[in-house]
Amino acid sequence: METDRDLLIKDFLSSYDYLTEDDKSRIKKAWDLLCEKCGDKKRSCGSPYYLHPLRLARILADIKLDTDTIISGILHTIRDFGVSPEETGKLFGEQVAKIIQGTNKIMYLPINSKTLRQADAIRKMIFAMTDDVRIILIKIADRLDRIRNIKSLEPERQKILA
Repeated sequence: METDRDLLIKDFLSSYDYLTEDDKSRIKKAWDLLCEKCGDKKRSCGSPYYLHPLRLARILADIKLDTDTIISGILHTIRDFGVSPEETGKLFGEQVAKIIQGTNKIMYLPINSKTLRQADAIRKMIFAMTDDVRIILIKIADRLDRIRNIKSLEPERQKILA
């Protein structure tokens, strides 16, 4: 019997003709790892943890980014579940491991920008820290999905995110 998770990834994979069968197999492998590691974990809004990474992957696939970028989008928070960069590298290749590590460096920066000048300085710092534009594209897709789903957050969290 197919689960909701199976139906979600099946729908995702059938939506993008530009992906090869090998690409789809690798993406499914990343999805399976994410679902295995996150289990039944829920986000603070009550939705299943795995929905955000899949929506992020959709944003990346909609602009026809490569498979390594889509996999990195799905697994962008996999370290929170105890999966090391070395393990990610073995399973999906060094490029994916590097993209995820770069994304995590940006995600966990303590940013509390109050002015445009501070925001510009942070933007310059982020660009200087990344040697692969895919890292920035994943971060932008992450923010886009969070903004699209901002109503699911409590008002105080909405203000912080905005």
